[in-house]
Amino acid sequence: MKYLITYLMAALLLSAISVDTEMLVVLKHCSNVFNEKYVSKLLTPRKPINRTTSLTSTDIFLKPGVVLDKPLYMRIETFKKFATQYKPTIIDYTVEVCQTLNLKTHPLYNFFIDKTNVSEINYLHPCPFEGHLYMTPYYTSYGHMPPLFPTGAWRVEITVLQGKVKVFTLYNYYEVTSNGIEDF
Repeated sequence: MKYLITYLMAALLLSAISVDTEMLVVLKHCSNVFNEKYVSKLLTPRKPINRTTSLTSTDIFLKPGVVLDKPLYMRIETFKKFATQYKPTIIDYTVEVCQTLNLKTHPLYNFFIDKTNVSEINYLHPCPFEGHLYMTPYYTSYGHMPPLFPTGAWRVEITVLQGKVKVFTLYNYYEVTSNGIEDF
């Protein structure tokens, strides 16, 4: 973890020095897998607006009687595409969701609250979670960012676990470029 933080700080410092370099991050595709014992339906539609922006939303319908409570973990992993397959990279981070949402001073909590309108999302409250969880349509355009990641195709996996059991996994496929758009 300390190496990841050191890398990100160095990348931000270098990006501040060289103002000519920017990266463009485009969400290309969303998919998901869910455990039918916990989730009845999971929707992650994506509507392209133009070549760099899309409108994305998330709807998670938990089965009646299912309550997600402690220990509830979220694992975030990144994979970079090499030739024909995605291989794991440096980011593999697991956080206990209930504890994070209870601590108002936690950096992840502050990041999500600062970046998200609370009326657009109903799962930024402390545990337990039940029923319909949603994030209303939001724009996914990450243009003009400092060059934190190498260019190419990336997959970000967000897995939610109840204890050691996978509840669902969201797969987001991104394209990172520095000079224009390249399809993959």
